[in-house]
Formats: sequence, C-alpha cells, structure tokens
Amino acid sequence: MTKPITVLLADDYQNFSEDLSRYLETQPDIKVVGKAYDGMDTYDKISSLNPDVVVMDMFMPQMDGLSVLKKLKNSGNSKKPVCIVTSVSGAGNIMNNAISAGAAYYVLKPIKEYNLFTDIIRDFALKSPENENISVNSSVIGAAKKKDYDLETIVTDFIHELGIPAHIKGYQYIRTAIMMSVENMEVINFITKLLYPTIAKQYSTTSSRVERAIRHSIEVAWNRGRPETMNEIFGYTIHTGRGKPTNSEFIAMVADRIRLQIK
Repeated sequence: MTKPITVLLADDYQNFSEDLSRYLETQPDIKVVGKAYDGMDTYDKISSLNPDVVVMDMFMPQMDGLSVLKKLKNSGNSKKPVCIVTSVSGAGNIMNNAISAGAAYYVLKPIKEYNLFTDIIRDFALKSPENENISVNSSVIGAAKKKDYDLETIVTDFIHELGIPAHIKGYQYIRTAIMMSVENMEVINFITKLLYPTIAKQYSTTSSRVERAIRHSIEVAWNRGRPETMNEIFGYTIHTGRGKPTNSEFIAMVADRIRLQIK
C-alpha cells in the first residue's frame, strides 16, 4: 500500500481547520497528522511531525505565515514540506512575498470546493523536493499579477469622500474590509465567519467590536457625508426610504465601485 500524504493544518480559525480536516480524513491517500493555531506552534510541529504538506494561513498570531516560511527556508532541516498558503488577501505584494519565501502555492479564501483543493495538495505532494524526478519552480507557481495602482490610496480617498473621519475606530476596520473585498469579492459572502474575524485578528480585537465599529462608521458617514456622493453610490437606498445600508451592503457597494474604477 502506498504511503499516505501527511498533512499539517495551520490556521488560527479553528472552524476552517476542523472542516478541512474532516474532509481530508475521508481521503484514503491523505493523513492529517496535526493541527496548529499559531505560527510558533506551526514551526515546532513541522520540525516534530515532518509532514509532506503544510496548509498554512498567511496571518496567524505569535508568528505569521511569511515568518514561518522564512524560518523554514533558512533552517538546516533536510526535509522541508511543501507549503500551501491560504489567505483572504489577494494583494500582489503579499502573494509574491509568500512565493519568494518558499510557498509552493497561494490559495484565496474562502475555499468552497475541498475536492479541488485536495487535488492541489496531491499535485504538490508529488512535486515535493523529495521526489528527484520532478522539480518545482516556486517562483512561477501561483505568481500574482503586477498591479499598476495603489489600492490603499484609492480606498482611503474614497472613504474620505464618503465622510468617514480618520479618528474614529471603525475607520481602519472599514478601510481594511473594503480593500479585502476589492481583492477578493467572495469574502463579503462570509462577513461574520471570515471578514470580521480576519480584521479582528489583524487589529488584536474581537469580531463583535469590528462589526460595531464598522456600523458606527457607516452611521457617521450617513449623517455627515456628502449627499451627492451618497446618492451616487447608495441612491436606491436613499430614494426608497430603506435607511442606512447594512455593513455588508455598504462594503460590497463601495468595493464594487472601486473595482470598476481600477479595471
């Protein structure tokens, strides 16, 4: 019987790890040998468990995914696992940094088709450096397209135009949420399970505080923003008397407008 592919799952979002683990455990050729929930634990378990493949979130506490990749690259370990990085961010610089640091592949969350993701694990396990017959050019695999615009500047200008002041707490959260949605529109469909937790992790707070702060930012914008700008973007809401848009509506509509602008 062929030796199964051993996999370590590293993600501080435990629900994702548990769901993926349950699916992988139904595959006879794959064995989940461990789970890690922060970067330090990930590196330690890579050293102790020697997995064939590590599925690792880019943003984790203690040590982020990029730091883990760099530490692995500079280690004296004779066997290095194939690292598949997952993230909600499709920013070109983040993707390129991960590939340069040794990631074999970069996958955007949310991952909805585990069967296709499992095929990626199989493909790259076969292309492991342990297999002398196959070489992997990790500088090419999963390479991101170069962007000729500064997304952060565009989003910042846009939310200033909407009337969201920089001094309120929700300013950073809503800017990050819009940027994430521009880069990967799917995250807006998972606002409570993915978007809020990711922002909370980035700013060392809780999902509920992120949600409340974004709601407050929208209320401020609605009361203080320029009416012509609001009418242009949210006219259907204003004219039908529906009141303020929900957090997800606000983020999605602004992100969609910016995506059209940068096409």
